[in-house]
Amino acid sequence: MQYAHFDNNAWQIERVDYEPAVGRHTSLVLDDFGRPHIGYSGAWYGELRYAWYDGGGLGSPQGWQIEEVDSVGSTGGYTDLVIDGDGRPQLVYLDAEQKSLVHAWRVCPPTPPITFTWDMGDQTLLEGAVVSHTYDLPGTYAVRVTASAYAGTLQIGSRYSVTVVEALPPLAAPER
Repeated sequence: MQYAHFDNNAWQIERVDYEPAVGRHTSLVLDDFGRPHIGYSGAWYGELRYAWYDGGGLGSPQGWQIEEVDSVGSTGGYTDLVIDGDGRPQLVYLDAEQKSLVHAWRVCPPTPPITFTWDMGDQTLLEGAVVSHTYDLPGTYAVRVTASAYAGTLQIGSRYSVTVVEALPPLAAPER
């Protein structure tokens, strides 16, 4: 199954699911960040799948995330998908064996990878939730940490002032 979008220049096509015979009865919706979410039937109407684009970011596995929603019986036909006000995907689909419509929803919205970038104030950039750094010279440094998600489209940052004092010389051992 593939996803196509126009980037104001040309059509871009991305492979979402590599399994054969998937992608029937698709439903597509864009969330508040413009990221696509797709509900669709798996191979031969045997399952319902949900795919969403995580947006990626620094050090994250950018790309499509795929979840199996239901695989009991002949499910996944005539899929409809919405993203509710809390960011949760909700799917309605046909269960052909039971001859009924089924409503499925995610308890919590998909969580994007969060990355942390640190500007240590001395031209040193570090990445990670927890970092360690030694300054070469005493002084006051403006440190900024930025947490990013959705390929940098959502960011929050904090600034700190770090004062480094000159190191004391090692103490001499007392004479005996």
